[in-house]
Amino acid sequence: MATDFLWVACVVQTRHTRCMGNWVERVRARNWTPIVFWLIGISIVTVVWATQRGQSDSFPAPLLQAVGLLLTALVFVLSLAQSRLTRTVDSLANAARRREEALLKSYAEHPEAVTTLDLWGHAGRIKAALMETGAVTNVEARRILREARRPVSNWGEAGKFERGFSLMQIDRELTASEERVTPSPRRQRTLEKEKQRLLREDAEATTAANQAGVTTSGYRRLTGRARVAELSVRSLLRMARGFLLVMIGLIAIGAIYAGWSWDQLPSVEVWAALVLLTLAGVYLGIVRREVDLEIRALAMALRDSSLLALLDAEYALLFYYEARRERDTERTLGIRHYVLSLLDQADESSPGLPWVSSVRGRLHLPEAIESASSLQSWRQYSRSDSSEGEERRLMEDLRPASRYLRYAAARSDDPIAALAYARCLHLQAVVLAENLAPSALDVLSGDPDQLHDAADDLAAGAIPLLRDIPIFGREALWGDPYWTWIRQSPLLWPDDPRLRGALAHVVPLSDP
Repeated sequence: MATDFLWVACVVQTRHTRCMGNWVERVRARNWTPIVFWLIGISIVTVVWATQRGQSDSFPAPLLQAVGLLLTALVFVLSLAQSRLTRTVDSLANAARRREEALLKSYAEHPEAVTTLDLWGHAGRIKAALMETGAVTNVEARRILREARRPVSNWGEAGKFERGFSLMQIDRELTASEERVTPSPRRQRTLEKEKQRLLREDAEATTAANQAGVTTSGYRRLTGRARVAELSVRSLLRMARGFLLVMIGLIAIGAIYAGWSWDQLPSVEVWAALVLLTLAGVYLGIVRREVDLEIRALAMALRDSSLLALLDAEYALLFYYEARRERDTERTLGIRHYVLSLLDQADESSPGLPWVSSVRGRLHLPEAIESASSLQSWRQYSRSDSSEGEERRLMEDLRPASRYLRYAAARSDDPIAALAYARCLHLQAVVLAENLAPSALDVLSGDPDQLHDAADDLAAGAIPLLRDIPIFGREALWGDPYWTWIRQSPLLWPDDPRLRGALAHVVPLSDP
């Protein structure tokens, strides 16, 4: 019984400690500044109402002058916020565009140094960086702005040494030795709390610095700078809103001094002050809308990447294959139009990119395979009366699929394009061998056996590329799609059992 009682007491104490800790964290995370200012303002107005009501015949001139000065300060702060955000939007948009242009230029001029897989990895980093730009709390916003204002050297060797030295001093005092006396239990608890506080603050500061783009590189630095710019402008808008609230308070105090009541209309000065207040409110509302539009334009500029559009098209292509397997015609057409719009977006900024051709070819290839299968079924059941339209549909998809995939696989650094073109060559060989499209023999040419051999060579060359991906760590950037695109795309798997086994060894059909 005593043991049960002690166990229950320990559980209650543990839950109480945990609840107290959560309550303390919630109190620390709360932004108390607005509440304090509201309490101070209400207290001042209440005291003036109780002691100074009706002490003047007109609105006090000093208060009217103060309202005018606050309006000037509000205009200055809002102009500063607009100019700062405009400069940041322009610089970040240009920086993102220059990065992508430099990468695509290197991709075109130095194919051995920058491969198609490197473009996939860069697109994955862009997507990962953009997914981290979520909403932050007030406490996190203050930390981010604080770390962004610190010098970069704070995160260099000097800053690391300073933080490590403080922790080393605490550990040294806690460790007993022959020449040092062991600290008292109370001193030990104090040192442990100080150590945990330093570790917590260092972890929070490190996270805030990463979010601010101080300690990151590449696209994460751009998104960090964008986050800092937005938070900085939002803080200036809050300051302007504070000026507006102070103006409201001064007008209320002036009206109290002038003895305003329901039986007596305000004086002319009060109406003038109200006009100034209205102008300030309208101007603040307009600037807030403009700031929201600029921030939205900045987000669109950072997302305006042909590589990111291609990566989204690759994801959509998986859903397209799934919708085709489920025979969902409406969903298939919708996804197809979406993929084509993404490809058009990528073509506008990066025309002639082999990755675009790869996606276009893999969009036409399943249609061609399905038409060929239908022709084989009709030929088996001697239903030649319905094959003319299917022959036309087959060539409408097989011709562009062959053209796009041949161009995409020519660089020999895109294993997915190589596997798709190998399947396309197999399909051409079947169409020629079985004479599935007699009306298109002038378009299709080649020996079926040679086409089969060329397809097997392409598939055999793609497997080493897929095997080398983990060596360069690219699976950390797009590992999920790397497994998924091939695993969920049956049209990419070669017909040769030996090659299928080798591909299944590189791309297992189930997660390890």
